[in-house]
Amino acid sequence: MQHLKTARDHRNLTQKDLAERCGLRQSTLSRIESGHREPTFEEVCRLAKALDLPLEWFLTGSQRPGNALADIAQELRYLGMVDLRVTGERLPSAHRPTEEVMALAVGTETPEPRVIDALPALLAWNRWRPALMVAYAQAAHPRALTRLAWLADITLLIERTGGFPGGITGGEDLVNFLQRIERPHEDDHLGIPGAIQPEHRVWKYWRIDYPTDLQSFRDRALGLWNLRAEQPDA
Repeated sequence: MQHLKTARDHRNLTQKDLAERCGLRQSTLSRIESGHREPTFEEVCRLAKALDLPLEWFLTGSQRPGNALADIAQELRYLGMVDLRVTGERLPSAHRPTEEVMALAVGTETPEPRVIDALPALLAWNRWRPALMVAYAQAAHPRALTRLAWLADITLLIERTGGFPGGITGGEDLVNFLQRIERPHEDDHLGIPGAIQPEHRVWKYWRIDYPTDLQSFRDRALGLWNLRAEQPDA
């Protein structure tokens, strides 16, 4: 268990010192540290407390969950993207705020199209706070904020033109969020070379070149909503 040894060395503790702190035998700790024995959940909790570290450290060697798609996939499914499967997925030790997860989902140079296409549904079906969404987006990526504003605008547009599949949980939050965002000065291709925007005011206003039209976003939301209905525990 490499991360355990790293933490112990960082705190200048011998195996005997740490064993005494967490109430384990030194021989048990040695086997865990060398990888010859998997610790139980109770033992990991003891080690985390003794070393003053979150459980995440023993999974990834970091004190907080990662930001890549593999790190947030489970959280995105929890928010409603129930069809998302990612190779090499890593389970977080705890779920982060909804606003942070959505900001991370668009906060890369080339966001995943299957994630982008599903985000209006997540914006519609979950409660979130506009001020926090702004803060997390600004921290995630220079263009995350306007990407989320574009997707929020699409969510409201779908609602106004036939209703959003599954309804909207916090329409006032969407409106409030959009009122906080200024129109961008540069085009954003979302990392897709040669992408062409649909001839629609929402794409043009937010200067997004992304080849998915309004009906495709609506269909993606409807597909997710129907899938959730087939999976009551999703």
